[in-house]
Parts: sequence; C-alpha cells; structure tokens
Amino acid sequence: MARGRLSGSAISTLLIELGAEVSVKAKQALLAGGQTILSDARARIRNVSGTLSASGKIEVNKSGTIVRIVFDAQSPATANSAGGYMYGKIVEFRPGHEHPFLYPAYDAHRDRIKQNVIEAIRRAVKKHAVT
Repeated sequence: MARGRLSGSAISTLLIELGAEVSVKAKQALLAGGQTILSDARARIRNVSGTLSASGKIEVNKSGTIVRIVFDAQSPATANSAGGYMYGKIVEFRPGHEHPFLYPAYDAHRDRIKQNVIEAIRRAVKKHAVT
C-alpha cells in the first residue's frame, strides 16, 4: 500500500467487514426500538386481569430484519366455547369500543426508532472510515 492507497483485496475486506457491522448494528437498533414500543404498548393497555399486557412479546424473523410485536392473549374457555379466542386485535380495533394500545405506541416512537437505526448505521460506517 503505497501513499495511503488500498489494494483491491483490502477494499474488498473492508467492505465485507463494514457490511457485517452495519447489519449487526442496524438489527440491534431495530430490536431495541421494538422493545420500546412493546413497553409503551403494555403501559397503554387498560384491562383488569393483566392477561393481555402479559401476552405481549417480540418476534424476530431468522435474518433479524423484521421485528413484530404481538399481543396474543387468549380468552378463557367458557361453556359456550371450547378453547377461547385471541382478543388483542379485538381490543385494539373493535368499532365503537376500541382501546388502541399498539398503534399509538408505534406512532409515538417510529420516527425516533428510524433515526436510531440511521445513527447506528452511520456510527458503524464512521468506525470503518478510510482517510
């Protein structure tokens, strides 16, 4: 490497390392954002038993690029129903009786989460900056 120039293989190695770091940092920021939304959504739930709030969880796809927040509480079985039903969506969306918790939490934090992911990527790129 003369005069501060990088060889083709050095550039290739640097790009591979950069890509791996950017990917890890972006996924970490995305997961942290999901945890923020989950906590906020739990705080917004107004049910007496606490079952819906306790059912909240984060699901992440294999590659770590999709974070889903799920509230999958199931109603208890009754004499009229064999096994109950999932009711998180009913609480969120039932017309006239809705008590939204997940979408308001998402709306409250999505811009900040987006910025956090962008900042994580920038920090990873800056760490590997070549001058």
